[in-house]
Amino acid sequence: MTTINSILREILEHEPSPETVLIILSELKGQGELDEVIDECKRALNRYPDNLPLRQLLAEAYFEKDNISEASEELEKIITQVNDLASAYKLKAMLSQKEGRSDEALEALKVYLAHQPADTEALELFQELSPEKESFPPEEPSLEPERDSKQWSALPQEGQISSPGKGVSFPEIATPTLAEIYFNQGDIPEAINTYQKVLAQDPEDESSRSRLEKLKLMLQAKSSVQAQGEAERRTKKEKMISILEAWRSKIESPPGDQGSS
Repeated sequence: MTTINSILREILEHEPSPETVLIILSELKGQGELDEVIDECKRALNRYPDNLPLRQLLAEAYFEKDNISEASEELEKIITQVNDLASAYKLKAMLSQKEGRSDEALEALKVYLAHQPADTEALELFQELSPEKESFPPEEPSLEPERDSKQWSALPQEGQISSPGKGVSFPEIATPTLAEIYFNQGDIPEAINTYQKVLAQDPEDESSRSRLEKLKLMLQAKSSVQAQGEAERRTKKEKMISILEAWRSKIESPPGDQGSS
C-alpha cells in the first residue's frame, strides 16, 4: 500500500519547485525525519542557493539534531542575505517620505535600523520624521516607582489601614509601573486593564492614555497575527493536498504518458 510519505519522497525525486520542496520537508521535519530533511534541503539548496526559507529549514533541522555549529553556519548565511536585503526598507522609507506618508516611512526605518543600526543617514531621517523626536532603539519603560501624588492617591496612608473585617475593602493599586510589569511579563490585556484604571483615577494623564492606545494596537496586531497563522496553517494543508493530487497522477502514470513539466 502506498503511504503518503512514500508519495512525498517520490515527488522529491522529481525535483519539484522550491515551494513544493519546502512544504514536503516541513511535513517530514514535523514527523522527526531530520536526517532526511537535512539531506534534501542540501540537495535543494544546490539548485536554489538563495532560497531563504529552505536554508532556514535546514538550520532548524540542524538545531533540533544539536548540530550547533552547522546550524550557526546556516544562520549566518541567512542573516547576511537578510541584511543585504534590508536596504529595501530604507528605500521604502525614502519613497514614503516623498509621498508624505511619514508613518509608513518611520515603520520602514525601524525595520531597516534593526538590521543596520550604524547607518547615520537613516538615523537622521528617523529623527527628522519622528513627531516626538523618538530615539532608536526606543528606550525601555522604566520600572522605577513614580512617586506622583496623583498615581498614589488611591493607596491607604499610614495609620489608615485597619484589620480586614466584614464589609471592608481595600483600594485597587493601579499605576503605570504596575501596568508595565504586566506588559513585560507578556500579559498585554492586564496591562491595558491597569492603564484603564490609572486613567479612571487621573483622566488627565496623557502619557498613560498614549501608552494605553499603543497597547491596544499591539493586542489587535497580536490577534491578527494569530488569525493569520491559523489561515496559513489551513493554506499549507490545502497546498499539501493539491500537491499530492497533482503529483500522484504523474507518478502513477506510465513513463510514456507523462508530459514534460
